[in-house]
Amino acid sequence: MSEILTKKDKLLQELESKNIDDMKADKIKEVKRQAGKVIKPYDWYSVRKVRDNVAIPDEVKEYCKKIRKQSEIMEDEIKKLDEKIEVENYTIDFGE
Repeated sequence: MSEILTKKDKLLQELESKNIDDMKADKIKEVKRQAGKVIKPYDWYSVRKVRDNVAIPDEVKEYCKKIRKQSEIMEDEIKKLDEKIEVENYTIDFGE
């Protein structure tokens, strides 16, 4: 009789072969990628500042600062995870 594996069992089997440090590095790369994606629409403010010396609105600066801070917090949280399943299930959420 064959053993029935649940989705969780299959996931745990897949995770066995992975290195937790590599998993953390990949998750951190994804955090940075998503943070960059969130901030990217505001890049033109920086270009305009350099090109035309037009001030960047405070709300834009604060928003981008908030996203960068959230990214740093998530990166620190990921670095502190001890279990592969925790890394795998870590949710990246910038509240968008």
